[in-house]
Amino acid sequence: MRWPTHLTPDAPKIIMSGTRKDLPKSDLEQIPGPLFKLMETRFARGLLRDGTVRVGTLLDFQNTEAHGGLVLDHSEGTKTVRNDRAHIDLRDPAQWSEVTEAMFGSREPTNVHFAGIDLRYQEISENCMVFCLSEAFSSEAYSAMGDGPAYDCCLRVNDIPAFVDALTTALRARLGELSVSVVRCVYDDRERSRDTDDGVHPAMLKGVEYRGQQEVRILWLPESSHALEPIVLTVPKLASLVSHHHSKSQGT
Repeated sequence: MRWPTHLTPDAPKIIMSGTRKDLPKSDLEQIPGPLFKLMETRFARGLLRDGTVRVGTLLDFQNTEAHGGLVLDHSEGTKTVRNDRAHIDLRDPAQWSEVTEAMFGSREPTNVHFAGIDLRYQEISENCMVFCLSEAFSSEAYSAMGDGPAYDCCLRVNDIPAFVDALTTALRARLGELSVSVVRCVYDDRERSRDTDDGVHPAMLKGVEYRGQQEVRILWLPESSHALEPIVLTVPKLASLVSHHHSKSQGT
């Protein structure tokens, strides 16, 4: 049988999907700090006063009613990898084990061929708790985050490990045992070729239009099943770990 040598623009698509149930490897030791947090002034006062802070969720970034500007991201937590080959032989486990598992419940080699089909795999991160910071501050960041009173104040976090530990302890008291990871976001296309995909976790992948945020994420994934929602915590120790850095009213 002669197999096709290239995909045509009108090739039929098959899109499989699966959930990534882990966290990316932590970069905490490679993030020296300080880190910065843009907030609305009234919330910044609460964090400075008694350590009151909101910890969001990964899927909450898709919430149109809660977010706007460059906070809203309808594709948050997803990655699509396409197979650019015109002929895929699933007898070879190196040629698409994710699709084999999604279709047949196994990563074992399967006597199936795909020919002339645009085959894609969407990887979706398990929802997890998220607290976002930035490695850099500029006054232009305010306008990028949206209009109005939101994000008109910037706080500075100097002791990153202590900040992470304090939040983690408070979340464990609410959610039980959990995993934690601190990562730099990767700014790239969410759709990528399987031949060049570097395995980046979808929870740390953001579109190139967000590159100016230089975001660092603290991620927590509970070991037991939870319907995760944003949580407001009061962690007094946090108040001693943050300081006021800049207000929008100061200008540049």
